[in-house]
Amino acid sequence: MNRFYILTFIIISLLNISLPSFARTQGVFTNTGIGGRSSVFGESFVAIADDASAIYWNPAGISKLTNRYNLTASYINLFSGFTGISDINYNFFSFVFSDYPWGGGISSDFLGANTIIKSNMVGTIESLHSSYAEVKISPSISSQLWKLGSVGISGNYFRIQTETPSNDLGITLGYLSHKWIIMSDEKYECWLRFGAAARNAFDTIDSPTSRYTIASTFGGGF
Repeated sequence: MNRFYILTFIIISLLNISLPSFARTQGVFTNTGIGGRSSVFGESFVAIADDASAIYWNPAGISKLTNRYNLTASYINLFSGFTGISDINYNFFSFVFSDYPWGGGISSDFLGANTIIKSNMVGTIESLHSSYAEVKISPSISSQLWKLGSVGISGNYFRIQTETPSNDLGITLGYLSHKWIIMSDEKYECWLRFGAAARNAFDTIDSPTSRYTIASTFGGGF
């Protein structure tokens, strides 16, 4: 029994890793990370995705949730107390419905700064009192594909609220394998699962003055 626990610990230590994530910017859009528990795992949570925050990390996990109804919300106050920076808040909310082999849900992200310093491309300060906000609304759907695991897709609506507001549509794609049992006994089991997600893929923002890329993240984990 002790050998089982030792081997399980070694395997988990080696496999609780995440693949490198790659991103392109501009715009923060959901790259902050949400959920206290899931944020600790980082990109490796892409392969866990077992609560309502799966709609953010990997929509393929929605159809695998044990509870039929799932709800989560988070609030982050960034740089609180720093001089010259105030009211930079990030809020996330999601509701997920899971009924084998399907799952669906919707989430909303809001990042806002009421008072920021605005500068141009060369660094010249243009305003000491400028506001900025990002909004993302994502309806999602997921399905289990028998022995192939599960897949998920989210449709994303983006909006950047500034002096010249801009908005666009995009998608998030996810895959989550079934559990591979490595070893088990009467009480415990050791298993491995792989997940991958392309968040905010193929998204750009339409603006009256420019067209630029939203931050997109491609990552995976065991």
